[in-house]
Amino acid sequence: MGKFFDAVKDNLMWVLFGGFGGFFFLWLATRMGDDQIYKLSTSVGAAFIVTALSKLLLSVAFSDSEEIFETQIEKLTSKLDILPEARKCKIVHIFENRRNDDKYQEEVINQFNHVRKGEEVLLMGNSLRDFFGDRRKKGYSNSILDMIKRDIKIRVLLLDPISDAAINRADVEEKETVAKKGYVGSILFNEIKNVAEWLNNPIYVTTEERDKIKKNIQLRFSPYDPSTHITITDKYTFVEQYHKGGDNFIRKDLEKEGINFIDCFGGFVPVLMLENSSQYAKLLKSHFYNIWNDNEVVKRTLRIHLKEIEKFEEMEWNKLNHKHQHDNLHYEKRRFSNDNLIYNFK
Repeated sequence: MGKFFDAVKDNLMWVLFGGFGGFFFLWLATRMGDDQIYKLSTSVGAAFIVTALSKLLLSVAFSDSEEIFETQIEKLTSKLDILPEARKCKIVHIFENRRNDDKYQEEVINQFNHVRKGEEVLLMGNSLRDFFGDRRKKGYSNSILDMIKRDIKIRVLLLDPISDAAINRADVEEKETVAKKGYVGSILFNEIKNVAEWLNNPIYVTTEERDKIKKNIQLRFSPYDPSTHITITDKYTFVEQYHKGGDNFIRKDLEKEGINFIDCFGGFVPVLMLENSSQYAKLLKSHFYNIWNDNEVVKRTLRIHLKEIEKFEEMEWNKLNHKHQHDNLHYEKRRFSNDNLIYNFK
């Protein structure tokens, strides 16, 4: 009823004019003896009343429309503020992040599927486990296999798993794991190693696909602390900033979103999709090649460096085993000493 009375108040002139005007013509019709004048007066009176009632009913029905319209305009205006700048920078799309935004994967796969023959694709990241290895995602995997079957070249830059940069990153992301199992027990080390081993000896693929992988995918390892996760196709560049933020601060926030534990801090920030003609995309491509052609990176090829990674892993496990044996021996000595027993070496 509140809306009805508000509508009456807002349209008082229409109600008074239409109501009194209508009843006046209806009253006048009763005073007329001529049938034609009677019908005309009746019609005019009814029209006045119907117009007043229609105005009143429409006002009630759309009482909130003005407020809703103003709200939508305000929202649209707030979105339009960023569009001119985004257009100037040739930003095509902003994805929420790699982990939660399904549209990101869909768009990357779409661009993979439309890379023209004779072009190349550049991939740079810590492990790129979504693209390669045992944990690769089927959508990415299928589109990558399709590209190499079309003889599209793919250059892959991974973080060198035996570099100081990788060890320091694992210590930030996986403090508990590194403390218990050592660096070679970290997910970061094992994911990079898994991807490298898979590219060196692809499994669960056909013989043709295996040959194409070895022919068309080239891998190098970078010992430098990565700053970006980059995917560059022939038309667009996808870029995500890497960071070392996290620890308990970010984990508490992520737990509120249902994520109880993370083994890496990548994939939680927005991803930009850029036209390759943009200045930003050109700089990122140059960034990729400056690292790719670096003297320390050129010598870290897949087949050569994979052997170094395996040697490093064996040495680290031997150190850990020796340390555990030493710790156990020390513990046994203390235990027997506390029991006032003589420790016998066996």
